[in-house]
Amino acid sequence: MIASMQEVINKNTIDRALISVYVYDLNRELKAGKTSGRILSFFVQELKEEGDIIKYIKYQGLRAAEAFFPGDSQTPPCKAIYVVKGRRAYVIQVMTRSAIDAKFNALKDQVKLL
Repeated sequence: MIASMQEVINKNTIDRALISVYVYDLNRELKAGKTSGRILSFFVQELKEEGDIIKYIKYQGLRAAEAFFPGDSQTPPCKAIYVVKGRRAYVIQVMTRSAIDAKFNALKDQVKLL
């Protein structure tokens, strides 16, 4: 992992959310001959095995996977984007029990891939 950022917003309210952005270095995978499409497919397969609902989208002009995990009594719902750009993979996610779409859309509009 190159970098990560996590922050809890509205910490002391029912409206709180955990926002996370992770950046992974893919040099080893790319040197081993994997393409960005195969790397994204690996992410998608892992998510499907965990029970996430996946759809492919365009994000900042790139093919990306958007995942939704509905949560349970102990874990809030989570929405995330998995995208590969150049030699990096990005994971952008929000976990919250309220207004997940609005919070997720606000976060993904603020993140700029390098």
